[in-house]
Amino acid sequence: MIELASDNEQLVSRWNSALSNEYDKHHSANINDLMSSLQSNAIDIAILHLNLPELNGVKGVEKIIENFPEVKIFVLTDKPDEHDAIELLQHGILGYANSFISVNYLKEAIRVIKMGEVWIGKRLTQWLVTHCVELPNDYSTKDKYVDFDTLTETERKVTHFIAKAHNNKIIAKELGITERTVKAHLSSIFRKTGANDRMHLMLLLNGNS
Repeated sequence: MIELASDNEQLVSRWNSALSNEYDKHHSANINDLMSSLQSNAIDIAILHLNLPELNGVKGVEKIIENFPEVKIFVLTDKPDEHDAIELLQHGILGYANSFISVNYLKEAIRVIKMGEVWIGKRLTQWLVTHCVELPNDYSTKDKYVDFDTLTETERKVTHFIAKAHNNKIIAKELGITERTVKAHLSSIFRKTGANDRMHLMLLLNGNS
């Protein structure tokens, strides 16, 4: 089940429509409703609006992570801030983006987060690369190098787009293959490079440049 935590009816309607009937959903309009839902419902992913009344921003999110470590947290905010994002990623959230994220990106983010992987927007991804920020989950790039000789020609093409933070849909279109094939190539690339997931691979690739 996915928790939609926001008192903004426009946002909730937007998120609800984007996720359509693919997932069971529950709505919380304040922190008390949210805590009650997390305690009583089998919540897998919580889409958490950082402006939720009485949440207390980043500190409130960190408290939720501490109390409900099994819930995958996707933070959406009206005013994205790189430093807030880093702090929250280091505490264990799996996603961070603008509240008005596009429908397609929201769907993709939920698919990624559902698998236990990290999803962040392209702008934040590039900021992370530029600033070489320390991330959780053994995302270290120190003394690691991607040996492109172990990758097939198509896999090397895929990494080219990953390094630029493109999603699977764009990669599939550019290479003339299906998204399913892109995912298969990514699984192979993860295995060969030792990357934990997509973001770790992207940091490794940019660290090699």
